[in-house]
Amino acid sequence: AAIRQVIGSPKPEDTDGTYTVPPWALHPEVAGEGLAKSVPGIDALGLDLMEKILCHNPLYRISAQDALGHPWFRDVREMRTCTLIH
Repeated sequence: AAIRQVIGSPKPEDTDGTYTVPPWALHPEVAGEGLAKSVPGIDALGLDLMEKILCHNPLYRISAQDALGHPWFRDVREMRTCTLIH
């Protein structure tokens, strides 16, 4: 329930068609306060990545592989490359 307070309730278009009873029909609708308010100090890249990870619709949610390739991890990738070279 806590995640719904942050990103809001799923919309009917967020289903991938596999639910017999949509999960949002079982709970009152919540608008959500938004990730930026819930994670103070997060930068724009971090916010973008979190929004893609927490997408309700699994068809539109970022894959683990794509998430690791997200620009937010650029510094980690560069550090690893630097470490492997030295």
